Amino acid sequence: MTSLFEFITMAFPKAGIQVSGLPITINMVLFGVVTIVNFKYIPKYLKLMPSFIFPYYLLVMFVVISVLINIGNGTITAMTLAMTAVVTLSPLAGLSAMALSTEKSFKIVSISSIVTGGYMIIQKIFGIIATSIAGVSYTYGQDLAHKNIGYTGDPSSAVGEASKMPSTYQNGNSVGLFLATSLALLLSWTPDNSRWKTIRKVGIVMCFIGLTLCGSRSILFPMLLVSVFIFFGYFRKLNGNEKKSLFINIFLFLLTLLLFLKITHSDVLNQLVERYIAQTIENPTSNRGSMWADGWQYINNLNLKQFISFGIIGAPNDAVGSDGMMGFLLNRGIIAQLLFIACLGIPIVQLMCKKETRIVAWSLVAVFIAFILDMSFYYLPCVMNFYLAFAIAGKSQNSDVSITKIKGVLPSENRYSGL
Repeated sequence: MTSLFEFITMAFPKAGIQVSGLPITINMVLFGVVTIVNFKYIPKYLKLMPSFIFPYYLLVMFVVISVLINIGNGTITAMTLAMTAVVTLSPLAGLSAMALSTEKSFKIVSISSIVTGGYMIIQKIFGIIATSIAGVSYTYGQDLAHKNIGYTGDPSSAVGEASKMPSTYQNGNSVGLFLATSLALLLSWTPDNSRWKTIRKVGIVMCFIGLTLCGSRSILFPMLLVSVFIFFGYFRKLNGNEKKSLFINIFLFLLTLLLFLKITHSDVLNQLVERYIAQTIENPTSNRGSMWADGWQYINNLNLKQFISFGIIGAPNDAVGSDGMMGFLLNRGIIAQLLFIACLGIPIVQLMCKKETRIVAWSLVAVFIAFILDMSFYYLPCVMNFYLAFAIAGKSQNSDVSITKIKGVLPSENRYSGL
């Protein structure tokens, strides 16, 4: 069941049905069951990040206080409660990685990357609506054609519907976050046989293609910023022949892809240029700038008593709207915001301290930047995938999977028994 949870979380997170306006997904049901079953692994999980438990406990406490008070003034909706639960409970998803061998978790990551990236290609060619499967690729009962995230265009069109491919996540931003961490995990993994080495390579290619097609500037641009660190982290563990082969393969892949798109799908190149260059120049923040300005203006207009209250419990949830971390700050308060940042930063620091997991750490930095820019952390399974990536990479330090150091291979699974 734990393996199924990881696969569903990464590959089909929106599979399920909508009930009374709220989505009930297989991911949510399995998460509850797997968390209870794997509760015994909490000590091992916390050993990967021993400084996490205190800020996490305080985060949950302050968020609950904020929610209860806002319920009292009538500004909390059922959706707000659900999104708050996503933030506070999702870190427990990392427990599943403690129950599985790291080799199995890496295999699930590779297959999930192929599923999500490959499905995005199908969506781009044949259309999002034409290729959708209710209850599998999106939550049954929701209207995929009219969702305000990840989909734009004429719902009646069968092809070329959108510039952002949502894959099985219903949202280009969310699938982009998953592929960013998957790419780093796959780059840090050395499979134990030739078949999985091939599958890993396909997964890496699908991650690159998926990050391009997802249309999410909030993750693509941060990934470009950290890509130099990811590349050199991967490059330095290769031997001489592997380094030469890497450059040749990258060149041939990019050349083949560009020629293929230019000859058969020139409209895709035009859409990518329009999305990532023209729209960025025209509107760099996608109208978030004005929302952030409104948020700061609201905070600046508070008197001392109001500011203290805001710091502890946040603003009334209908007082002012915003996006990204600014939205969380306004809704839950200054203390909760700082604690949330700490809970995201601690896993990054833990992985950054070791050279062999630094590649994954940099991908989590990119995801953290994306969380600052948009509210993807409020939606499943974005924060789950963040902590799953951390747990898989962290556990791999002492497992049977051959995630390589600069020289040599890490110790076997039997040494993990001490954790």
